[in-house]
Amino acid sequence: MKEILTENYESKGPKWCAQETGCSEGYVKVTASKMGLSYARANRNRIRRYLQDNLAVDGWSACANILGLSECSTRRWAKKFSIDGPPDARGARPTNLTDEQVNRVLESYPELSTNVLARCLGLTNDIVIGFLKREGRYLGFDRRSGTAVNKDFFKWSENFAYVFGYMCADGSIGEYRKADTDNRNERMLPQSSITSKDKQILDDIRKAMELKAKVSSYDRDGKPYYTLTTSCDWVYRQWERMGLKPRKTYEGLGVPKIPKSMVRHFIRGFFGGDGGWSEGNSGTVSFGCTDLEFVTWVRNEICTAIDIPCPKISSDYDRDTPFHRFALYSRKAMKCKDWMKPTVNGLFLQRKWPLEIA
Repeated sequence: MKEILTENYESKGPKWCAQETGCSEGYVKVTASKMGLSYARANRNRIRRYLQDNLAVDGWSACANILGLSECSTRRWAKKFSIDGPPDARGARPTNLTDEQVNRVLESYPELSTNVLARCLGLTNDIVIGFLKREGRYLGFDRRSGTAVNKDFFKWSENFAYVFGYMCADGSIGEYRKADTDNRNERMLPQSSITSKDKQILDDIRKAMELKAKVSSYDRDGKPYYTLTTSCDWVYRQWERMGLKPRKTYEGLGVPKIPKSMVRHFIRGFFGGDGGWSEGNSGTVSFGCTDLEFVTWVRNEICTAIDIPCPKISSDYDRDTPFHRFALYSRKAMKCKDWMKPTVNGLFLQRKWPLEIA
């Protein structure tokens, strides 16, 4: 076995040696390591030598086929070894912008993305981005990162507290991996979204935030739902600063830090997303989510504000994630709803507040 490893391990790798010797690949790796053999180091040197000798003549695609790598991996290896390759085939397109193209880019960006501008002008995306960087105009992977929202909205106000509460209920933030158009680089794309089966409230939130995003629709279990999504990095960072987490359903919300005067509007926003109201004979108001600490805080704030005893919180553990809820009935429910009643200029969900707003 040692003879086989000595002659073949660094050139053919652990998988081939394992098949040849009838041993497991793990055992082969351990034995080779004890013998001072390293397939990774030898493979690295093999790739470096081949690229140094052949890349400039054969080109990216041919070298990738010989080495058994993708063209993207070959480019990364060449960059790691500081080896200059041949001119990119995409370099056949013009690299310098004409006066007409310069004017078009400056007039249309950021309303049009760099990808769209590149296609319209017969350029590559890299050329357009490089030009915008030299002009000091490039806004990053998210072209609207500085213009997508009214930044003053994220100061404490009735509507901001409401939207923050709605985000805690039916909102989400997260970073998603997305490749560039040439599939050479992958970047993390931040997203913030609010989901509802009521398009009206999402339209109102979008207008209040002056958010440059559209309300889109989708089907969930055969029913129409709507979502308001933005990839603005600045918006994502604001929600993150407020304490929202990418996996809030599983990792919890915690107790939010809110000015006392804004608590009512925050809870009203949360009620719009994860609250329930039934008229019935006596009327019922209910709240619930997967974070017991958060639900307890909401209950205590409401009961202190309207001066009623705290109801019991019930928990359902027969789910993938435990769900905790509490409810108020009859006169307590009416007092709670009167306390949460929106003002004339405040955001509210019309389905849950169909009556005239005072």
